[in-house]
Amino acid sequence: MTFYLMKEKDNFDQAIILSGDGDFLPVLKYLQNQGKKIIVLARGPRTAREIKQFVGSNFRDFEYLKNRLKMEKKR
Repeated sequence: MTFYLMKEKDNFDQAIILSGDGDFLPVLKYLQNQGKKIIVLARGPRTAREIKQFVGSNFRDFEYLKNRLKMEKKR
């Protein structure tokens, strides 16, 4: 994923990253320094603290969204 983010960096203004792995932090910092908006969508408890701190309000928790979007079955 990091390879394609770097390879395609001139072709996007924002990226939605579907991982909370702390190993992605250096590339996310680089992209943000290049003016890219970064949004991270991951499972809250499994997301690296450094990632959450870095993206701040641009972090979206899968579990929170799952509960918000949950549809009730028709009876």
